[in-house]
Amino acid sequence: MGAGVSNAAPVAPSAQNGLSAGIATTGGQWLRETYALTDAEMGITALALEPEITGRPWPAVADALAAVPGAERRHFQGDAPLISEQIVALLGDGPLITRRMALDEQIIDVLLGQHGLDRRLVPSCALTAPPPDLWAEVPLPDDARAGLLAAARAASPGRLRLHFRGPPGSGRRTTARALAGRLGMPLLAIETKPGPDLMFHVLREAALHGALLYGPDDLASEIRDHPGIAVLAGDGPAMPDGAIEVSFSRPCYEVRRRVWTARLTAAGISAEPAAELAARFRFGPGRIGGAVAAAAATQGAAGGAGPGREELFAAARAQTGRELAALARRIEPLHTWDDLVLPPGELDQLRELCTQVTARRTVWHDWGFAAGTARGRGVTALFTGPPGTGKTTAAEVVAGELGLDLYAVDLAAVVSKYIGETEKNLEKVFTAAGETDAVLLFDEADSLFARRGDVRDARDRYANIETSYLLQRMEHYDGIALLATNLRRHLDPAFTRRLRFIVEFPVPGEPERRLIWDRCLPERAPRGDDLDLAELAARFPLTGGEIRGVVLRAAFRAAAAGRPIGQGDVLEAIRREHRKTGRFAPGSEG
Repeated sequence: MGAGVSNAAPVAPSAQNGLSAGIATTGGQWLRETYALTDAEMGITALALEPEITGRPWPAVADALAAVPGAERRHFQGDAPLISEQIVALLGDGPLITRRMALDEQIIDVLLGQHGLDRRLVPSCALTAPPPDLWAEVPLPDDARAGLLAAARAASPGRLRLHFRGPPGSGRRTTARALAGRLGMPLLAIETKPGPDLMFHVLREAALHGALLYGPDDLASEIRDHPGIAVLAGDGPAMPDGAIEVSFSRPCYEVRRRVWTARLTAAGISAEPAAELAARFRFGPGRIGGAVAAAAATQGAAGGAGPGREELFAAARAQTGRELAALARRIEPLHTWDDLVLPPGELDQLRELCTQVTARRTVWHDWGFAAGTARGRGVTALFTGPPGTGKTTAAEVVAGELGLDLYAVDLAAVVSKYIGETEKNLEKVFTAAGETDAVLLFDEADSLFARRGDVRDARDRYANIETSYLLQRMEHYDGIALLATNLRRHLDPAFTRRLRFIVEFPVPGEPERRLIWDRCLPERAPRGDDLDLAELAARFPLTGGEIRGVVLRAAFRAAAAGRPIGQGDVLEAIRREHRKTGRFAPGSEG
């Protein structure tokens, strides 16, 4: 052997036999059987493992040819198993015999009996051991669940391709976890698409652990040769190569209730709110599990008894809204029914709106009304009236009463001058809102749901197409949508005919203004002896929004002067508010 070929000490046959014996373990047997390695190839592998045990430098090919019985140059060619299967890497340049041998990290872990995920795959994959008792959480009908399990058991441990087709949040990953647990297999989930150089190692990792492989369906070609069970998830077209397709949709109420009950019970939390949570939040098992875990963790950190209804509802709301953040603004519902000053008939309509949401499961599903229609199951309402009359406040009250998030659609982010972009953005809004069970508020709705008119040019034609799209989308939306406008006459009549509720928000009369003045002043706010709310209500025909603005301005004026809020502070605030808006305030001169 020429000088400079290797710094490794020669390996005596007895020592080599010892190394070979050292890998004659479960991992060594797996390696031999998986790649059909010969004794010579196993000996070369043992020699390449030596630095991991002794700390010596990597041996060269020349060392293997000299020390391993039967070792030949052909064992290091590109099509030989050691090289083609990336068991051994040849380092450096120059003649073959001078190149050093390094075992792949996966192979080292296998031979040394080290378990766990290959460190190179940690950024893109997750390896878990799902428990066997998750099967009740699978959001599929009983016959579909039974067929899926039978197919997997018949194939295991052989090759099987399953395509879980459905939208995000429909329980595809939960089903893969439950299936792996039922089969007694680990689950190797591809979280983000790995680079081409790592995909080989992902497949080998699944084979090493005997894991069920789960990933997006755009990896179908990359896993074509994987010999085990692979679940590909997505909402794309059917998969080739004889994959069994399993269809997923948004879980129905019964499935959601079953999952809520199972997750709450497993977490040691009372399952009493399960039915209400399942009726109110329509997301899938993954988010249900996240909500239960978040509620349990928050309550655990705070100490005391387990989380109750309010904590569970808050945790469920926290699971939603990520997709809406780019196109809508979340409004924290702070107002209650006591903050609404409306005629009795309008208040009754708002309460009925809430009742239709809470009772929708009973009517549509328990009583069978859903069988008669595929559209119009959503709860939609138009709030119409002058600015400041309480339309946004009412939306907050509705969302708060239902325990749901309120999102105001950001028209600046949605409306586009480019043809087709507005519809795309609105589709994203409706889809995300449906998945997150949020209350949608379209403020200034007349700018979106405008009346269709005569077609004089291409712009008119496109505007009519956009309105027609919105009409169709609203008709098929099964969530809660509130439209607020100051200009009802500008709305297309087709919208108003299809809305479930139309609630008028009139300018308040004197008795209503007196109530609003009183409610806008917090109990802790000091009132001057001269403050006469009855006189203010009688003299100034202000809306609720205007009264709130005036009270706040007067409060700052009084606080700066170090005195209670007096009549003079309020009158000055009224003058300044009307000067700001350019309006004349009757009676504000005195």
